[in-house]
Amino acid sequence: MLFRSGWNFIEPEILQSQGVASARLFDFVLREQVPGLGDLALRLQAPLARFLDVGTGVGAIAIAACRFLPNLHVVGLEPQDAPLAEARRNITAAGLADRIELRKQYIEDIEDKEAFDLVFFPQAFMSDDVVKRGLQNIWRALRPGGWVIVATLCVPGTELRAALSRLRDTLMGGSARIPSQVQTLMSGAHFTSLRTFV
Repeated sequence: MLFRSGWNFIEPEILQSQGVASARLFDFVLREQVPGLGDLALRLQAPLARFLDVGTGVGAIAIAACRFLPNLHVVGLEPQDAPLAEARRNITAAGLADRIELRKQYIEDIEDKEAFDLVFFPQAFMSDDVVKRGLQNIWRALRPGGWVIVATLCVPGTELRAALSRLRDTLMGGSARIPSQVQTLMSGAHFTSLRTFV
């Protein structure tokens, strides 16, 4: 059997399971981390608050964000057909089709400018080139003072946990980037006020 790295799953059970895990993580971020990021918590409660969910998958993060923030509108990017179909079903079932816009699009192709207060960027699923181009597009897409949350899976070090984290990242399509390497890429894309939290 030939195994191809990268996130290529089409099975609804796998896609939905990943969505549930991602939504739990993002709920923690919204409750525990966002309040410490300048005025972001207030901005996300404003009537015109907008959030870009890159690689929205089945839409679980977008749904969780809308439930937590009643004024929020979300754009979810998802280039793959199988998760996009699941996202449409989930968003309709949640009654949030009027607040979540789905686009079959890659982050390196977006042209939005100063449109979002917050962006979620799961770089672990992407190659170095895509991450670099994606960060440039995110920089343009953020409103002044907006934030991007970049998820990393890799842990620095030589112990088993660290090695397994790099293997998992590689299998998902990334390049085993540890947080300090991600910060370097972000600095190169003009991002400032960088923070790391676990």
